[in-house]
Amino acid sequence: MITRRAWFAAATAGLAALRAAHGQPAPRVRRIGLLGNGSVQPSLPAPVQALRDALRELGYVEGSTLEIEYRWAEGQADRLPRLAA
Repeated sequence: MITRRAWFAAATAGLAALRAAHGQPAPRVRRIGLLGNGSVQPSLPAPVQALRDALRELGYVEGSTLEIEYRWAEGQADRLPRLAA
């Protein structure tokens, strides 16, 4: 026969195991939008690369805790408001 104390200990252990099974929550993903008046290039402009490097030093991992969306106006500044929207 199970005593009240044994039942309570088993129930508490079960709840603790369920809580541990969930683990830590996924890190929050931050999103940044970058607008550029130029056009898409094989390599990013130096200021954009410097921003990415600085964010990496702060612990942000692109594709994991950080998403950067690039939009290029291709020399047509009037396209920037639409791209931002």
